Amino acid sequence: MLGDDMRMCERLRKRTMFWQALCGVASVSAMTVFFALLNEVDNSTRSSSHSPVVALVLAGIVALGCWAMAVSCKSKYCAATKKAFLTGAFQRRFDELVYEPEQGYTKEQVEATELVAEGNRFDSDDLMTGSHHGARFTRADVRIQYHRSSGKSSSTTTYFRGWWLIFDFHKRFRSDFQIRDRAFSYPRKHEGFWHELWHGKSRFHAWSAVDGAFDQSFSVYAVDDDQADAILSEPMKQAILGLRHELGGELLMAFQGEELHVAVHTDENALEPPVWGAIDPEALARTADQQADLIVRVIEALELDRTLFV
Repeated sequence: MLGDDMRMCERLRKRTMFWQALCGVASVSAMTVFFALLNEVDNSTRSSSHSPVVALVLAGIVALGCWAMAVSCKSKYCAATKKAFLTGAFQRRFDELVYEPEQGYTKEQVEATELVAEGNRFDSDDLMTGSHHGARFTRADVRIQYHRSSGKSSSTTTYFRGWWLIFDFHKRFRSDFQIRDRAFSYPRKHEGFWHELWHGKSRFHAWSAVDGAFDQSFSVYAVDDDQADAILSEPMKQAILGLRHELGGELLMAFQGEELHVAVHTDENALEPPVWGAIDPEALARTADQQADLIVRVIEALELDRTLFV
């Protein structure tokens, strides 16, 4: 059975490679025609023939078609490879594990946390639900971007890319509370003239943990100071500082409603298999184990398996 999965995934991988390579060739061809056409115009040697324009349009259409095929093939390859080689690894580590590589969080679900600046592009995949020693969690990869285009030029800024955990406690926190890594470049603003102009006065206010190391590493926003004091005990602060160094990215946390959100900005999709290189089942299993280790580390460091917040 594993051999059949390997053959199918390898076929999809090679198909993806083919379309990605063809997309590159078509893009280079389109750019070559474009600059040749510019050179013709600059030298005032343009003839009445429309062949350069037609060639440019055709090359652009071909490049766009190749790009669409490359994206489609890669999506199918990644989903098939993850199902074949990652699901079993996660099932060995977690109880009640359901892994849906093509599913993810909704934009509204993530934006409701008010942790990350609002972008105009959003995608999420690798949705996983399960439990570890009674602590139930949901996990997915998330990417938030802001794309600007003026007609002549365009740019895309990635606000967040990494993995996002949600723990459901079935009991509401008294008020919302946020902890945000100061190294993170694109947090949602809760203060300032422009924020109040567009969003009104924020319900959050800056809060100090009165701890030099913690305040230097994190900015904290609270609605209720007593709630913040109750959550951020000395052991909790030390646990969060430890996680900041262990998780391999910038740490964001939101205590909201009945949920605790733990997001880590790593600037990569943790579970995406490589396209340009043969599939290595052992390497994929190690990737799954590494991600499982991080989830377990969060649960144990915050003592979520001991119903700390219930």
